[in-house]
Amino acid sequence: MVTLLREAEIILRKYKKPMTARQIYSYIEKRGKITFKSKTPVSSLSSRLYLDLSKNKDKSKFRVEEKLSSVYKTEKYYSLNC
Repeated sequence: MVTLLREAEIILRKYKKPMTARQIYSYIEKRGKITFKSKTPVSSLSSRLYLDLSKNKDKSKFRVEEKLSSVYKTEKYYSLNC
């Protein structure tokens, strides 16, 4: 069974660079392995990543970095915790 977090892991492993949830979602959508029923799929993906990081802490497969994207806004970039 393919899960959302597994797909995110595959994408991050393949491209080997930190990505936002929106970027990860666009690659997942192109792969076509998962169909999203949510009206806000990027938010759903972001929530799943956040919950995994909160629940598993250092044991999570993911890592998050906040980068300043403009004067008032920071964006979260996800990568694999290798």
